Amino acid sequence: MSKWIDAEYCEDFFDRWESRVKNAEPVTIDVVQNTRTLLRDAPSIDIVRCKECKHWVSDGGAIMFCEHTDVPTDANDFCSWGEREGE
Repeated sequence: MSKWIDAEYCEDFFDRWESRVKNAEPVTIDVVQNTRTLLRDAPSIDIVRCKECKHWVSDGGAIMFCEHTDVPTDANDFCSWGEREGE
């Protein structure tokens, strides 16, 4: 199963790790640097949250739903049909 990662968090983690472990084994440092490069070069996608999507509408009350699926959704939900308003 795919998992989303926060690339900025990973960069911060590696920065903190490298500043604390200056005398680590060279192979450990190489692994961290290679992992950092893989994450930096990995493909990414732009997630469109329901609250930003042109398919998300209000029924005039507290319930919001997706025109694509007619399913009630939360503002922070997202799906593969997400299209940012104005695009």
